[in-house]
Amino acid sequence: MELQRAGVVCLIGTGNGGNMKRIAGLLIAAAALGSLGLTTDAAFAARTKSVYAQKKAECKQEAKAKHFGIHFAKKNRWIKNCIAGQRT
Repeated sequence: MELQRAGVVCLIGTGNGGNMKRIAGLLIAAAALGSLGLTTDAAFAARTKSVYAQKKAECKQEAKAKHFGIHFAKKNRWIKNCIAGQRT
């Protein structure tokens, strides 16, 4: 009882049952906030992947027009640089 008057909340042993409701509410709120964070991260990741895939497809088309022939390493390096914005 001394702890409650001093402003410190004692979560164990008060006997009125209100603390269990408080703990359950906090756990539910934490789970809800956590799931909201995951959905926004997933949407951002999907959007980022689609932008990357689009950029990669454009660079592959440009590389195809350059006729690298059998020089696969040179073609892949050019595609990588194209995606990074360093076209030559």
